[in-house]
Amino acid sequence: MAVNIIPLNAPRPGFTYQERIVYTNYGNQTIASGTVTFSNDALVTITANSQAGTTATANGFTYNFTNLLPFETRTITVTMQVPNIPTVTLGNLLTSTASIAPITGDVVPANNTSTCSQIIIGSYDPNDKMESHGERILHSSFTANDYLYYTIRFENTGTASAINVRINDVLDSRLDENTIRMISASHNYIMDRVDNNLTWRFDNIQLPVSVADTNIGKGYITFQIKPRAGYAVGDIIPNTASIYFDFNPPIITNTFNTEFVAQLGINDFENGDFVFYPNPVADRVTISVKNNGLVASIAVYDILGKLIVSEKPTSAASTQTIDLSSVSKGVYLLEVTSDSNLKVVKKFVKK
Repeated sequence: MAVNIIPLNAPRPGFTYQERIVYTNYGNQTIASGTVTFSNDALVTITANSQAGTTATANGFTYNFTNLLPFETRTITVTMQVPNIPTVTLGNLLTSTASIAPITGDVVPANNTSTCSQIIIGSYDPNDKMESHGERILHSSFTANDYLYYTIRFENTGTASAINVRINDVLDSRLDENTIRMISASHNYIMDRVDNNLTWRFDNIQLPVSVADTNIGKGYITFQIKPRAGYAVGDIIPNTASIYFDFNPPIITNTFNTEFVAQLGINDFENGDFVFYPNPVADRVTISVKNNGLVASIAVYDILGKLIVSEKPTSAASTQTIDLSSVSKGVYLLEVTSDSNLKVVKKFVKK
């Protein structure tokens, strides 16, 4: 006799997966009776099996078969439930074992036991949220006809495609949910709004693992919405989204704060006096100051204001280049100060 476990699909957090027990009589005599024993990994639970008459055990089941004919093969398909993260993590091994008895007199007893170990695969999502005006809006320039434009981006850097993606955004009370309009999305979606609770569902998106320097494995939504009337200088409107990949716990985006200000800043460069390239940035970014200005210092902040990189050029020049290869993917703020202590901040994307 021989027994084998055949993996029918890979285990994913929150989903079920199946393994098939295949047992065979390779002899030329009928085996009147025997027992198949199956043990599942302690992390999973059996939700179903195709064979009636099994007896449950603490970590699996047994099945007493009869009259296994010469060269006959029979199968049992077992369905098991994988817990959600963090009970399991991507990369965990799930091991099942099966055995068949009796082995007394078996010509090849080595194949009376089978073990199957599978790696838990799944999707994973780095993300960001931003608004097109930046963190500060000049109050006097923003009218009742103007909108805020939010973009939520997501990316699968896991070990397998994401079957479903869901995005949830609970709007701040200072945003008028009745004015929301979709601008664009990377994939087909269903949007649902209940009061100020927004949900986008990308069912069966099958988002593959992302590939660097391409749009593969990446997605986004962009929508517009108006603030409620009465916003004033100093008001700050926060916005945060939750992104769900399959049954994984939600990935919480950065909180993007939009502040209405009386003026955008003092002693700043004019936009035309300062350029940087490329954007998005892969490894290195070049900063150039026009009109005989010199770059005195360069700083990079994350979207929450944490200092990531700080450099002071060893020699004064109107053009400087900094290496950002060690910086993670995301949205950042680039702050450049000139030799005359003028300062500008601009947003860029690290890819």
